[in-house]
Amino acid sequence: MTCSLLHLNDVQVQLIDADGERLSEPAQLVFDKDTLLSGQDALAKVRLMPLRAYNQHWQLLHQQPVKLPDARYRHHADLAFRQLERWLTDVDRSRPLLIAPSYRYQSEQYALLAGMVQATHAKPGGFIHAALLHSHGFLQQHAATWPLIHVDLCLHQAHVTQLECRDGQLTVTREWDLADFGMANLVNAWLHRVAKRCIQQTRYDPLHSADSEQRLFNQWQTCLQQLQQNSELQLDIDGNEVTLTRADVTELYQGLLTQIKAIPGTRLLSPVAQWLPGIDGHTLTHQHLQLALTDLSERFATGDSVHLIHRLPLPNTTPTPPQTALPAATHVLVGNEACALDDQLRISTQGQLTCDPQTAAAATFAYRAPHWYCRPSETCIHNGLPLADHAPLAAGDELTIAGLTLRCIVVTGSNHGA
Repeated sequence: MTCSLLHLNDVQVQLIDADGERLSEPAQLVFDKDTLLSGQDALAKVRLMPLRAYNQHWQLLHQQPVKLPDARYRHHADLAFRQLERWLTDVDRSRPLLIAPSYRYQSEQYALLAGMVQATHAKPGGFIHAALLHSHGFLQQHAATWPLIHVDLCLHQAHVTQLECRDGQLTVTREWDLADFGMANLVNAWLHRVAKRCIQQTRYDPLHSADSEQRLFNQWQTCLQQLQQNSELQLDIDGNEVTLTRADVTELYQGLLTQIKAIPGTRLLSPVAQWLPGIDGHTLTHQHLQLALTDLSERFATGDSVHLIHRLPLPNTTPTPPQTALPAATHVLVGNEACALDDQLRISTQGQLTCDPQTAAAATFAYRAPHWYCRPSETCIHNGLPLADHAPLAAGDELTIAGLTLRCIVVTGSNHGA
């Protein structure tokens, strides 16, 4: 392996090199008097000093002024750079450092991050979507039905990535950010759910003081881990024994479970996503990142410019990719009536199917072999999530636009049919 890897997820940042995982810690920061605490030290005080706690600097990486408790830090980039220096203290600076964020950064943010890496005297080797590396490592060990659906959780959003095989390349074809289901929101909801159960069962409120709230907060990750294996557990909350069930917890993110389960494909769970009980899928570890890095490190190490990598060659060990398990749609079903997909077909702004070219359209359809595509002019929900650009319509897909819900089906023998 000729590269090191920094996997940027603010729930759990990982630094990986030829020797394995060298660092794993949360990206939390807390200003404690004149000291800036980071990682586990910060988590240990995050509920004691909530107004001095910061954790959005990686998701919102920029240089716009932010009012912070210490004048030495002016903006989110200053906070991020302080942590980056800490994480890269012992990195081998003779090797390029590949960075895999779990966020959808803009080009300006990638440029800012490259400059920050150079300022630590490390050698930036490129940027790549974390889902690409995880999936590449997974495919070295497993055959899979396309598409791959990579599920990741950051502090302030869940991130879902769809990957497919395009011309022998593993390619990101669609991404969703689910802002309501970041780990920070889920932990806050967990705290209040546990406090409610504690009051019901013991009449003790663990949120009555910052100290007791911090002690409860310290148990959240262990609680989730135990509920992976058990349907209920007993929590000791300041000497009060409280029963918490798996359903108490999964109910907090039922909307996330519903949306993920509606997406067809082989589901891959990032190391953070698999912390949540009730999410089914193939579990990923830092070893999948290491596998991909070992297989591809020569590609990352060549050249002097910093690249943003959008696709990767499939690993040599991957079986010949199967065709998608779901055939291309030929018709849409509204109620009991099937209507052939056609480039004259449109959904009116009043929520009706029509071929009248004079009707104001909320969406039209276009064919690009071998699939039909929906082209919306207003918000369209595709399988429970906002429709992404270039998402083909397959049998079983569900579209909702302008109040009209359509199910995609196949009618054998039709034009462009199976």
